[in-house]
Amino acid sequence: DVNPRLFGSAAGLYGCLQMTAGATTTTLTALGNEPALAAALVMLAITCLVFICFETGLRSEPGM
Repeated sequence: DVNPRLFGSAAGLYGCLQMTAGATTTTLTALGNEPALAAALVMLAITCLVFICFETGLRSEPGM
């Protein structure tokens, strides 16, 4: 039940969010002195964030 005229806007927003997330995580990974440790910490933090968002989405009421 999605408005078909909004597909292009949704695709553009999704692409923008992907590029922003990639740029942010790359920047955060480059900040560390030890690249492997920095990458592992960034991946762990993003995984935790995604899990929290997923759980929040599952618990929210439909139609909100």
